[in-house]
Amino acid sequence: YMEHFPYISNLWFGEMYDYNRSPDYWLVEISGIPFGLTGEMLNYRNGGNPYRGMIYGMVGRFHPSKTAIWKLWDDFGIQTAEMIGYWSPKCPVRTDNPNVLATVYRKRGQSLIALARWPGKKNERRAFVGKTASAPTIDGKIGPKEWRGAARLKNFEVLDDPGKLAPAQTEVFVTHDDRRLYIAFRCEGDASRLKADATQRDGSTWLDDAVELFVQPDPAQPVYVQFVGNSKGVFLDGKGMDHSWNGDWTYKTTVGNGFWQGEISVPFEAFGMGTPADGTTIGFNFCRDQQTPSHCLSSWSPASGTFHSVGSFGRLVLTTSRPSTREERKKTETDVARVRLKIDWKALGLDPAGTVLVAPDIAHFQEAATFSPKDPIPVPPAKGWLLIAKEKEERTGKLEFGVNGHPLAQVGYMQVPLAVQFDYVKKLGATWYRCDWGSSTATPERLKKADRLVDEARQRGIRILPVIFPPVDFKRDSENVVYRKSFAYARTLAEHFKGRVDVWELDNELDSRAMIHKGDRTIKGEIWPWGAPAGDKIEHYEEGRYRKCRALLKGLADGVGAGNPDAKRIIDTGGWLHYGFIQRLVNDKVPFDILAWHWYSEMGDITRIRGKFNLLERLCEFGKPLWITEFNRRTGSLGENGEAKQATYLRETLTQYRDLAKRYPLRAAFIYELFDEPYFGPNNGESHYGLVRLRKNENGKWTPGGEKKAFGVCRNLFVAEPPSAENPDKAEK
Repeated sequence: YMEHFPYISNLWFGEMYDYNRSPDYWLVEISGIPFGLTGEMLNYRNGGNPYRGMIYGMVGRFHPSKTAIWKLWDDFGIQTAEMIGYWSPKCPVRTDNPNVLATVYRKRGQSLIALARWPGKKNERRAFVGKTASAPTIDGKIGPKEWRGAARLKNFEVLDDPGKLAPAQTEVFVTHDDRRLYIAFRCEGDASRLKADATQRDGSTWLDDAVELFVQPDPAQPVYVQFVGNSKGVFLDGKGMDHSWNGDWTYKTTVGNGFWQGEISVPFEAFGMGTPADGTTIGFNFCRDQQTPSHCLSSWSPASGTFHSVGSFGRLVLTTSRPSTREERKKTETDVARVRLKIDWKALGLDPAGTVLVAPDIAHFQEAATFSPKDPIPVPPAKGWLLIAKEKEERTGKLEFGVNGHPLAQVGYMQVPLAVQFDYVKKLGATWYRCDWGSSTATPERLKKADRLVDEARQRGIRILPVIFPPVDFKRDSENVVYRKSFAYARTLAEHFKGRVDVWELDNELDSRAMIHKGDRTIKGEIWPWGAPAGDKIEHYEEGRYRKCRALLKGLADGVGAGNPDAKRIIDTGGWLHYGFIQRLVNDKVPFDILAWHWYSEMGDITRIRGKFNLLERLCEFGKPLWITEFNRRTGSLGENGEAKQATYLRETLTQYRDLAKRYPLRAAFIYELFDEPYFGPNNGESHYGLVRLRKNENGKWTPGGEKKAFGVCRNLFVAEPPSAENPDKAEK
């Protein structure tokens, strides 16, 4: 084909190739890299191995993961990346396991790392086959005595998946005398609807439920004989791929309850052999073509690409002096290699202290996961990972500042003109105003109020962060109804405000709603015997309530994505150690772009909880930008010297957050809240969180009553430009 290469841009190689061959075989025989061409894998059964393919920039055209991988390429922008393969001495990522290779697709600020595992040194399947004193009767029925001294072969493995035992196993017996080779087999599995369409010799028996026998008389020569028989006793035979050759076979089968079986006899003379001497060794494999109830190809000696590869044949040693091999069924075990990466950080242009390795969710390829660069990464046989090393720019050190308010929800705010609220936000130096949008916000009348809020804020250079609450009834609505209502609500809002609102916070503190209580059942079905847990485990959330919270959040996330694909979605928690809730959402593939946390004074130092636990380190493992969308001294300025204590806490905490933003992906911090809300009562902490007091004016309306000490402290730390009015306090009157 090489004469055509100058005229084409992409190769499609690999039909019946052995995808378990060495990496160098892949490089030269399967990929187009030596010829300066891209390539795809061709395998009509399974599309090749997509993990190893990505080491060479290939997907499998027939593999179900192809569409998701192509989307990842587009999202990552792989066309602008530099590919550096394991074969290059300049490849910046290596592993500590010689069977797990890495290729890097490097871009400025981030890199895509492909990992794939190859089999180690292959252990040849070998069995000793003793000579029988009495030839078995070939009638398709395996008698308990006639095969007693025969070799017994078990543990059939799936084609192209070394180490994976076939779900429906096959058992084979082999013996011989001076003239003939005798074989019996039993195929486990539902035999009520076996496919047996071939009715004549040399018909397409391999398309039926069938067995395949390969005999290589001289393992040093590539010549071999093939036999393929179905459950009706019909067979095909040939020498290599030449099916005009016919051997002297005797073949009988029977079908039982949960199995079908058969017996085969063939003279050594058919293979060009005489009476075997003690120790004569032949190449051998026994394979199964299972079509019902599901398709599965398996073999005694592990094979890849095709059963016809003589390199995958096992060995039978015909003996008169040794007992026959009697294999036992082994347990199904997955040999997971745990590899550590050796990364040249300078070559990647990344800071190891701030980099996270994120495995995006890819259908039919991998589930979402996050690793730190020092973590061991689990790699099962024949699999691998696609990991994105996040760009260093995510840790910019710049902390955006916001404040909470309730201009569409609470009476005190609604009686203060929006212009006055925005003046305070600007004077404070904030660029964000976080506001709760209730379940009726998507109605036409309420949308007009939200329009005014968003548009006036934009005129002042302030961004609105809506916290959206869908119109659901947690007690009455089913999980599906919760999802549908949430989706419709979020889609309406995202479409309406497209181009004006680009970040949406999805409900508020649903982790607390889902938290397990004493007497509830855990995810494992066990009764929870204690009070409120820490929230760091997925079993700390009651199953029924969690499922509805998940449905709500997924509905909102999908709705925002449908209404405005460019918008970012925030999921928050009530704080403390409630990352078990987030972990479960991640496990359940609920999409979001930013992780938000709430933090109040009684929780302590977010980097030294109980004197030792750094919560930010744990949150970084989710691979998302971090926002703190509520923080303050608990109960605000309530209590003796409350205003001074509130101011001190906010000054110390804001200073800490600005410093942490230099080391973690902490992007934004929002004080809770702008105004006091005295209508909740003098002893209610909710009345005292504000940075600005509220009082009643002569008309009985709520109006600003002056800045607290905390306002000035925060302004000194974050003021970015002068307030839009000379003195917003004048508007209070």
